[in-house]
Amino acid sequence: MTTVWLPSDVVSIVDKVKRDRKDPTRSDTVRFLLLKALADLSFLPEETKKALGFVKKGSGDLDKNTVGTFVKEVE
Repeated sequence: MTTVWLPSDVVSIVDKVKRDRKDPTRSDTVRFLLLKALADLSFLPEETKKALGFVKKGSGDLDKNTVGTFVKEVE
């Protein structure tokens, strides 16, 4: 297990994403966001991205419809 510190404003955003995605725990949401970022930055192998549901479209962009609700613009 790893513990990380996040500023309270980031925790608020993570909690909003958690509610929107209907994740059972904050850890699930943080794990999703971290893996999504690593996939976007091409640090994960294609087969791992595929297994996680981060399927590439023809343009090379990730299809956000296949990964569920992602971070919405924060007001």
